Amino acid sequence: MKKLLSLLLVLVLLLSLAPLSLAAENEGIEAVLDGLGKASYREAYEALLLGEVIEKGTNSDSVKALQRLLNELGQEVSKDGKAGSGTIKAVNKILAKYGMEETEVVDADVFAELLCCAYILEKGEDAQEDVITAGMDEGQYYYILGRKYQADKHYYLAQNAYTISDWADWSDRADDCVQKWPSDGRIWKSNSRIGSGVTVKFKVTNSDSDVATCFKIYNSDDKLVAVLFIGGNGSASTNLKAGRYTIKQGTGTEWYGRKDAFGEEGWYCTWTFDDGATSYKFKSGYVYTLTTGVSDGNAGSDYASWGDF
Repeated sequence: MKKLLSLLLVLVLLLSLAPLSLAAENEGIEAVLDGLGKASYREAYEALLLGEVIEKGTNSDSVKALQRLLNELGQEVSKDGKAGSGTIKAVNKILAKYGMEETEVVDADVFAELLCCAYILEKGEDAQEDVITAGMDEGQYYYILGRKYQADKHYYLAQNAYTISDWADWSDRADDCVQKWPSDGRIWKSNSRIGSGVTVKFKVTNSDSDVATCFKIYNSDDKLVAVLFIGGNGSASTNLKAGRYTIKQGTGTEWYGRKDAFGEEGWYCTWTFDDGATSYKFKSGYVYTLTTGVSDGNAGSDYASWGDF
């Protein structure tokens, strides 16, 4: 009897250690769990590894962790620990959104996929090695990364990620990343840094109607204060506080929004002035007109990379 009791105690002890050892076998999911930093996610994943499943009607702490994860992924569900139809629908919305097979049952594998999705949305490119080690397809990783970039309005980066992914509806997603040209004028300003003492007007001449121009204005602290857009030939203006500013110009055909401008296919430069300086002091009470395409003007340009625009 004592031997049987001892064997049972050893068996119970081994079972109690099983979730940790099983999880530790997958370094990727361990890194994902560590990165997300939620104890409830680890506890739910370990319970699912032991054979627990979540389906409609399940009531448990694992369901509550799943619901918390779904909210982190953008789905509004109650965190009451009860898996109703809303919880399962939310799971399938996420799975469909990221090109995965829908399910009525959440097991350890499905939960791991959702964890990896949340990790990519939080860590971006830094998540790649961990989620692929955890078993995620590389194409799926790039597709989810594209979704993250698109949500962050980095449309050119999103298009590149979708193209690399070759996953699900990547082609349609990539096409959607090219944005419609905005109307000519100032398309963004920093409310905390813009002023009214100076007027700066940009004029674009001798430009093809299929080519657009974007101007970004940075203050002496290298903080962006205004962004202007002109499609083809035209003009746009903005007010500024008096002071020293740097002007950067981008030119291209396909527009990816304010953050990514014309992508790497565009042409970029920093304006220079009489002394070769890359900044100019604008005085209060003046209107300054800066015109492109003027060969005998008193301003020039230095090539700039897209990453510095």
